[in-house]
Amino acid sequence: MNPAPDRWQKLSAHAAAAPRTAAADSTAPPWFAARVTARWLAGDLPFAPSPWEIFSVRSVALAALVMLLALTANYEIIHDQFTHADQPVDLLLAALAEP
Repeated sequence: MNPAPDRWQKLSAHAAAAPRTAAADSTAPPWFAARVTARWLAGDLPFAPSPWEIFSVRSVALAALVMLLALTANYEIIHDQFTHADQPVDLLLAALAEP
């Protein structure tokens, strides 16, 4: 015999006998909209930015600056690489053929 159906019947009987409670009041507390609006107008942040967020933004900006400096310093070399190739495919094949 499988005792599972009997347990299910007991559970459903207990659920049916449980007292019904009224749903929680879904209205906002008094002056809620005024407080939220005042916070927004005051520029109050709901949370402080994390240190990792600050460091990541700064590091991305620094990496972009280093990339631009490297491209500026090596402009001649990069320009020569792209102008001597007849087609972009030739440039790609030449780059792949070099050891």
